[in-house]
Amino acid sequence: MSATAIPNVLAERYASPLIKDIWSPTGRITIERDYWIAVMKAQRDLG
Repeated sequence: MSATAIPNVLAERYASPLIKDIWSPTGRITIERDYWIAVMKAQRDLG
């Protein structure tokens, strides 16, 4: 099954390049990875 990307008309029209980059597929993966790293560090610090 192939996934077809549906363009987000509002994002294409109104979002800044930085916001588009943050919410791109790669940006979301990076944010999620950073989130889980922060969670693991907090758990380590709490014991």
